[in-house]
Amino acid sequence: MKKLLLTSLLLSAVAFTAQSYAVTPGHATKTQTPANLQIFSNGSGGPSAEYFKLSGGDFTGAQLNATKTLTSVAYQVASYAGAASDPAQLCYYQPYASTPVLCINVTAGTSSTTNQFNGFAFGNGAELSIVHNVTGTPGATLRPSGSESVTFNYSY
Repeated sequence: MKKLLLTSLLLSAVAFTAQSYAVTPGHATKTQTPANLQIFSNGSGGPSAEYFKLSGGDFTGAQLNATKTLTSVAYQVASYAGAASDPAQLCYYQPYASTPVLCINVTAGTSSTTNQFNGFAFGNGAELSIVHNVTGTPGATLRPSGSESVTFNYSY
């Protein structure tokens, strides 16, 4: 009987320890509407960028101070109707950095997911930007097709 009780307690302790170290998924979504763009006389609209920065308020309870690992980024990119071209990039900034560590080309007007930023530092202060370099007819005002969003998917 004692042996059975001891075995039971030991198995319970192992199960509790395994649960304590389980990886828990989390996510934080940010959404913004890009500005209208005025096309200059040379046909360029200049770069237009939306920035999506994480702060402590994006993490709750145990997530706030836990070590977090980025597992993927989902994104939705607007397009500018009437643009001659609308090349776009998704750029990742490590926490509190002022320049991106990596930018990837994305297609305006689409949604997708990437794991290309997974190896970089992640946590409070991490940031993504969506940058458009639109060209078009001089004097035209181009409007975005809708809002842009990013979802940081992570484990902790």
